[in-house]
Amino acid sequence: MQSKARQFLLKVAELPEEVGFYYQSKTISDAINDLCENHKLEVDYLGDLIDETTINDFSFENLKNKLKQDLNLSDDEARQVFIDYLGKIFLPIDNYVKVGIQEEVKRQGGDVNDYKEYVDEFKDEIEGEKIKLVGELVDKYEEVVDLDEEKRSAINIFENNLSYILKNGSDEAIFNLNNGLMILLKNKKDFKEEISRSLFMNGELLTHEPFELDNKAQSPTIGNWIQDFIKVYGSGMFNNLALTKYITESKNAKCLPQEEKRIVQKLLRLYRNIKFFPESMPSDDGEGWEIIPINKELDVEISKKIIGPPKTEEEKEIEKLKQEETQFSEGGLEQLAIEEEIDNKKKLESLKIEANKYTEGSLERMAVEEEIRKIN
Repeated sequence: MQSKARQFLLKVAELPEEVGFYYQSKTISDAINDLCENHKLEVDYLGDLIDETTINDFSFENLKNKLKQDLNLSDDEARQVFIDYLGKIFLPIDNYVKVGIQEEVKRQGGDVNDYKEYVDEFKDEIEGEKIKLVGELVDKYEEVVDLDEEKRSAINIFENNLSYILKNGSDEAIFNLNNGLMILLKNKKDFKEEISRSLFMNGELLTHEPFELDNKAQSPTIGNWIQDFIKVYGSGMFNNLALTKYITESKNAKCLPQEEKRIVQKLLRLYRNIKFFPESMPSDDGEGWEIIPINKELDVEISKKIIGPPKTEEEKEIEKLKQEETQFSEGGLEQLAIEEEIDNKKKLESLKIEANKYTEGSLERMAVEEEIRKIN
């Protein structure tokens, strides 16, 4: 007869690999510690219970009664331990084992939101593992790839097929291309300048509406769109707020249909990611890095309706600061510090007013909220 440990390992081997990863994760370790502390359980008892539940295909029938008898609990106490056991231990893998854990928590009177921290923690661990694996693949790739050949291939794509990729490239194809581009940007000193130049000179048509540059009718090519943006916002690093304003307010972009606005936005983010690499990347550790934006991250409405008047507390705080300012001598360090704080509050008030013009989750609102976070 097989031992329980072997039965457990064989069962886990049948399940998605994320489940096997979960049983070795920090998330389940934290959940076990919390359960033991909150309900005065023994670690060995809980470990055996997890093994048994897994071996039995996550069948929860009679589990509440087992907890009641094993731990000498009342009906209500057993129900709460049962709910916490499901929520903390098994809710993070509900999408992988597909046995209705969320529904069982609700049926027992529990709130799945109470266990969101465990679900989110495991999601973060999964993402971290993916990033680690990608990093390992990139390292292996760098060892065997011919960077000169890779560079020629990338420039050829940017000169002849970029319009197609921006409009029709699959997430998987763009992901693979991004890996190669990042390797080249990190390892070939001249690559950033050459690929940037290919963007400026690219004559592929990107949109179809009438287009003007220097007050003359021009073709709406990739290169001309980038040049138009630079004429409006300059050649320095730009943020999402500037990008949003250009898409919604500039003469050439505001008249575009929704889908073509997305394509222009995608092009300009690509231009920023290359031109200002690596400062344009969202982190220092490689998380969230991309060169060509993935389609799903751009699947938002460019323009949203205004939804009502802004509501901020900044004016009240400014009044308090002005009252405080009168207590210090004019020109003193304290007064200067308060004046600086007042300026920040005014900027926050203005940005919050701007943010409230747009619906939650819209591109415009996210861009303004990014500026608010910078000030805070």
